Amino acid sequence: MPMMGSKGLRRNDITALLLIGLVSLAPIPLASNRPGLWAITDMLVFAIFLAQAVMRVFDTDDRSRFLPRNRVIIILFIITSIWHAIQVLPLGAILPGPESGLAGFGETISLVPGQTVLMGLNFLAYGVVFILAYQIGQRPDRTLRLFSWTGYMIGAFAFYALYNFAVDNNALLGLPRQFYVGDAAGTFVNRNSFATFLGAGLVLNTGLVGEAIFGALSERRRPALQTALLHALIAAVLLAGLLATHSRMGLFAGLVGAVTCWLLMMVRSGIGWRIKAAGVAPVVVGLAVIAALYGHGLFERLGSSQTDFDVRASLYGQVWQLVLERPWLGFGAGAFEAAFPLVHHLPVSPDLLWDKAHNTYLTLVAELGLVVGALPVLIFLVLAVRFARALSTGPVARLGAGIGLGVLVQVGVHSLVDFSLEIHAVALLFVFLMGIGTAATGKGHRP
Repeated sequence: MPMMGSKGLRRNDITALLLIGLVSLAPIPLASNRPGLWAITDMLVFAIFLAQAVMRVFDTDDRSRFLPRNRVIIILFIITSIWHAIQVLPLGAILPGPESGLAGFGETISLVPGQTVLMGLNFLAYGVVFILAYQIGQRPDRTLRLFSWTGYMIGAFAFYALYNFAVDNNALLGLPRQFYVGDAAGTFVNRNSFATFLGAGLVLNTGLVGEAIFGALSERRRPALQTALLHALIAAVLLAGLLATHSRMGLFAGLVGAVTCWLLMMVRSGIGWRIKAAGVAPVVVGLAVIAALYGHGLFERLGSSQTDFDVRASLYGQVWQLVLERPWLGFGAGAFEAAFPLVHHLPVSPDLLWDKAHNTYLTLVAELGLVVGALPVLIFLVLAVRFARALSTGPVARLGAGIGLGVLVQVGVHSLVDFSLEIHAVALLFVFLMGIGTAATGKGHRP
């Protein structure tokens, strides 16, 4: 396929800079986890997309694909987006109420239509970020740069968090921290969400180390040892940051994702077993050293795991009761906080504000219903299959597939017990990486 023209190259390079800038800035103001910040970031995303679309019309030399060839992802996304809109239509009067009478309908399906509109705009923005990342990730050299820049960026957040943790762990952007005092949370309010953010960076830098070593050996190239050492150092900083968050599941999910990525790239690289065995040793030693330096606070929290599990089990049982109140229609995107009091009772403490289900999968089905709530998960499964099939198709595709699968595993595992993917900055980073990974593993990925 012909190379992209110079105009297309410049346009996509500019779009790449704008997009990486947005993903880098979004975590700074409290992970952009406020409605006003949602609106600002969504507006910027749509503005970048509009500029890209207009320039693309006049760029006759551009040969990049606008959307992935897999239409299943697009169809599932469109259905979910339309359902967000349906939930705020004045349909409540024609819908029969549930037999229990606890969750009858008002004017709209959503209990909080304004919040559902915002969540719908967020969902559209995530789709646009995915599309933009897919478009700019269709050149191997740019794919590598995007992965590298993102790895550096997340590493910088980890370094800042560790510095802040050492100097004044009670500070949040220079102000007194109200929550999670004594935990490294960087610019985030919640340490667990920050751990998910760092975990994605750990997977990303692990993949870049694997490509610099195993990818080079499999292609009969000299390993890029300086690149491998740099990303290994960043991965060590990220792991130290994860340990300092004291997030048990954040650390576990990050390690599972990184190990998944590392093993896939080793196994699929076609190198000898002796090299593979040698590649495991420094990882084990590094984990042991960093755990000894930063793991004390985390290990202390392991003793309370059983108590926390009992609390979560009770919470999840009540959330499931909420799902059964409206199993097919849901309570509206973003309506969990308003809906949960309908079923909230002891032993789940009434002294705490339960505005999150602490399980993204339960949140989806409670807010969107069992059918539509399952569609975003199905999108991720389709992406996982795509990545798995691309592991043996070339070095850049293997890198995109390894990172894509590693991040999917990491975020998917952590979402079982927390709500990190419901945090705006984390969601933007996630779909950004998924878009680049999808481009890297596509048939249209140009040499």
